[in-house]
Formats: sequence, structure tokens, C-alpha cells
Amino acid sequence: MAAEPTLITQPARRYGATVALLALAVLLWRLGALPLLSENEGRRAAVIQTMHASGDWLVPRLNDAVYVDKPPLHYWLGLAVAHLRGAADAWAVRLPSALAALALLAGLHGAVRRQTPTASWAAAFAVLALLCNVGFSMFARRAEIDMLFAALAGGAWLAASHWLLSDRRRHWLDLAYALLGLALLTKGPVALLFFPAPLLGHYLFHRQRAALDALGHWRGWALALLIALPWYALVTAKLGAAVWAPVAATDLAGKAYGMAFDPPWNYLLWLLGDFAPLSLIVLATPRASWRVWRATPAGRLHLSGLLLPLLVLSLLANKHAKYLLPAYPAAAVLIGVRLADFAAVSRRRWQVIALGGLLLTVGWAGYYAFGEARLYRYRYTGLGELAAALRASPGPVLSLAPVDARLLYYYGAPIPVVDAAGLRAQAAHGPVRLVMEDARLPALPEGIERCASERFTPYLKRRRSAQILTLAADCSTPTADRAP
Repeated sequence: MAAEPTLITQPARRYGATVALLALAVLLWRLGALPLLSENEGRRAAVIQTMHASGDWLVPRLNDAVYVDKPPLHYWLGLAVAHLRGAADAWAVRLPSALAALALLAGLHGAVRRQTPTASWAAAFAVLALLCNVGFSMFARRAEIDMLFAALAGGAWLAASHWLLSDRRRHWLDLAYALLGLALLTKGPVALLFFPAPLLGHYLFHRQRAALDALGHWRGWALALLIALPWYALVTAKLGAAVWAPVAATDLAGKAYGMAFDPPWNYLLWLLGDFAPLSLIVLATPRASWRVWRATPAGRLHLSGLLLPLLVLSLLANKHAKYLLPAYPAAAVLIGVRLADFAAVSRRRWQVIALGGLLLTVGWAGYYAFGEARLYRYRYTGLGELAAALRASPGPVLSLAPVDARLLYYYGAPIPVVDAAGLRAQAAHGPVRLVMEDARLPALPEGIERCASERFTPYLKRRRSAQILTLAADCSTPTADRAP
């Protein structure tokens, strides 16, 4: 490995320490102050809340139904924090994501420092690029599984790359496969797309024998399976193999071969957009960037770590930017290497990149601490008011359609879904409250009277309203005279 250029190398550690402090601010400052912003957050939080209340850590449940769409590692980590805090609050359900992001940033810094010629500045700029990435910073502050999965799958790739490029002691491969096992326990077999599939692609394109040796590390495969398989086996033994059929139909086949086929170039655009403005260096100098990456073993390896998942995901029908998140560490390495190479030409370039990156990070910290709550106020104001109204009055709460999972979390109890016949049967025995998350829904079934209504606006969207309807077979009949 070539020696690092002497230009401005002394401040590298101080700069890295500054970026580390800013990372704490971006990822942890007021982490639990903001209500849940997405339905995915609501699903994870509601499952953690239910498992915390019931004490059942084996089978996740959502709205009183078995919910094994995703493996339980994220739930377990949230449960651990909830037990320490005494409640499954926003801090408890979000902290695993934030800590996973911090661990990934630390692993990225350590890997790049040992893999690249311009080690100190490439490492600092790689961390900066990932920290200022829109998708990375957002999911690091969400109660969703995507950041934990990215940290585990991306961390497995970084550990394997460290073995290939820097240190051939086998415990690095053991670590890579242990992280793979945890990734399988977080989001299932899709973890194989980010490690070890890129290793196979790297071997096929570059014929590096060591990549094939890493793939044949049988002890690592045994460790990964030992970590991942017991939960699947226990759930199958308890609920039967049929429990996995809906998961295979929706989460696997449905997303891969669904009818809605998004453009194949979406991921490339999302990749450049999430890393903006630092990705502009690649757009402005594509040939020079390619030469820099192809000139070193680290650049060639991390190109495989990014391009193979990018290609495979681009060919699938269902696309979301977050699906590529586990490959972002490899992209951050490439951007960090390119920025360090570009900045090494002159002190002026270094000052612009280094200072601009710090200002960008400070901006993100301020946005998440103060701006995000104001920008997305419409997503949680009516939601909190509706949940409070449901908790304030006793009696059954029903819905004609599945409600947003955030409502389940803030209400703190299941909201059963019934059909018209079930609603009539419930109303015949006394007043019931019906949650209607869209006030424009069709009229109520025949044989039911609307005794009272309460409207909440905005509800999840700026121009959307929700209602709580108090219903009965006969509103004129006193409650005490109705059949129990």
C-alpha cells in the first residue's frame, strides 16, 4: 500500500474526531422527541409494545395477529431498551437504529483507514459521505429495521473486505459471517445479496482467489446458520410451516415479480441523490473517478460491493431507495477515496471539501433537532388527538378496514377489523366506537345509527380527516336498557 501523501495529514485525526461528535448530534439529538412518522415505524413500534406487554419474545404480533413478515432481531433490541427504560417509548424503539448507524460509521472508518493509500482523509471523507447521506441519516433515526439491516449486512461486507485487503486472520471472516447470521435474523435471505453475493461477483470478474476462499469458509457459514435458523425452527414448530406462505408470497415473490415495474435506473438516481452534494464529484469527473477506483484493490473490491446489488435490485419489479442501503458503505468508501484524491491536489480544495462537509453535517443536525418536527407536523397531530380520544372513553373500538399501525401504537391496544355483519352484531349489544381513517369512506351498513361523531384534521396527510363514530342499533335507547 502506498504511503499517504503528507499534504495536510496532521489535522486528519482532529477532523475525524469532529465528524464523530457531529455524528452523535445528527443521530441522537432529540431522537425520541418526534412522534412516529411512517407506518413502518408504527408496525415495528406496535410489535415491540405488544411483545413488551405480553412477555412473548418468540412470536411477533400486530393488532393481535401473528406478524412474522420480518424476523425479530430489531424487535428484540427494542425490547431490551424498553425493559431498561420501563416502556416501549419512542427512544426505546428508535435507539437500536441509531446505535447500529454509529457502529457502522465506526466500522467504515476503521476499514478505510487500513485499505486505501490516502487512508486518514479517505476514512474521514467516507464517514462524512455516509453520515450526510439523506437515506442513511433518516433511517438511523427511525424505528424501522432498515438501518439495523444495513449495519449488519454492510458490516459483514466491510469485515470481509478487511480480511481480503488488510488482515488475513480468520477471525475477520468469522465476524463477517456472524454479522451475516444476524442480518438473516433481521430481514431474511435478502442479506445474501449484499454479502456474500458481491464476493462471488468479484471473483468472477477479477479472478481473485482469496474471494473464493472467503466464500468457502465453512466455519463462517455454520456460525451464520447457527445464529439465524433457531428462531425460524421454533416458530415453525409452534405455528406450522404454513405460517411462512404469506411471507413468501408478499415479501419475496411479490416484490421481485410484482405487476408494478419501476424504471431500472431508479436506484442509480437515488444513489446519486442520497449522496448529494458530495456525489457531484463523481458526476463532474466520471472518468477520473473510475480511474481512481480501478487503480487500487480496495477500489475494485468496493465497486463489486456496490454494483452487483445495484444491478440485481434494478432488475426487480418493486423498488424503494432503502433497499440499497446495505450497499451504501461500499459507495461511501468509493466517494471517500475520490474526495481524498481530489483534495490532495491543493490546500484550497481540501479546505472547501473539509469545511463544506462539516457545515453540511451541522445543517443535518439542526434539521433533525428542530426542523423535521415542524415540517411533518401534519403526520402526527391528528393521530395523537385521535388516539387520546379513543383512550379517554371506555368501550369497544372497531374498524371496517385495517388502521394505520401508528394508531395501534399510540392507542396501546388492538383495534379489531369487522365486516358489516360483525358491526351490526356489536352495535346491537351497546354503543361501539368505529374508527374511520378516511372521512370519505362509504356510508355505514343498514341497521346502525350514528349517535355521535368526532373529526380529526389533518390526519396523516395535510388534507385528510379521520373520524370516531359512536354507533348503536338505536341511539334513543338508554345504555342501561340495552342487552349486555
